[in-house]
Amino acid sequence: MRPCKFNNLTLVLAVAYAFIISVGAIANIWINHIAKGSWDFYPVAEILWVLCSIFVLTICGTTRGLVLGVIALLFLDSFVDMCAMGDPFWWGTPPRLIQWSWEMRPHGERLVAAYWLCLGGIQIPARCFAMAWVAAGGWGRKFGLMALGLNLIWFTNVQDVLYYFVWSGDYHIHEHYFFSLRPDGFWNLWNVLLLRVPIGVTIGVLLVRAGKCESRSLLTTVLIWCAVLGIVLNTLAFAVGRQFEIYHNATM
Repeated sequence: MRPCKFNNLTLVLAVAYAFIISVGAIANIWINHIAKGSWDFYPVAEILWVLCSIFVLTICGTTRGLVLGVIALLFLDSFVDMCAMGDPFWWGTPPRLIQWSWEMRPHGERLVAAYWLCLGGIQIPARCFAMAWVAAGGWGRKFGLMALGLNLIWFTNVQDVLYYFVWSGDYHIHEHYFFSLRPDGFWNLWNVLLLRVPIGVTIGVLLVRAGKCESRSLLTTVLIWCAVLGIVLNTLAFAVGRQFEIYHNATM
């Protein structure tokens, strides 16, 4: 597939995309600074995230470039999350990273919710749509399938697995992993590694492949409905769970 031609529309979309993810980055840097009460390495990591998220569009026009871009960005996202949370790891000790202890900060839950809204609700979906637009060569069914597949891959939280097992190096079998995923208390090490990630990534990859091939089969239709249902349920669980948590903490 040939990369989409550079024209006025491409320029407008590129500027709009860069503006959206940059505004999200500025908001998250400010949120992180307010939450931690000091500066650490996170702003540098966030700026790197923006630059890489723009650069990846230059290689998404080919299948190999898209695959490499997705893999690299999943590792990058997990690294930036680690810098945002400030959890100690092999090089991230203070003062390079400061731990974000939101339970101890005023309005800590609201700050965390705002951070995830900017990242998971604005920046990452915008990047998925931009990558799909470049890979598909424009709008249409190919774009829709590929955008849905890419968003689903990120909604399965592969980056959280990398967060724990690559950057954090946390390998305690009895630890409560993925506690931040909603519904609260439902997800754990086993059902994330054996169900959520394999199923979500497989459906996402098949949708991206269906977009490349412009498939209109019954299987593609089933995959579309599964992906939409998964994303909607995940979004509702996150939104409702956060609101309940904020309300519960406010009334204690």
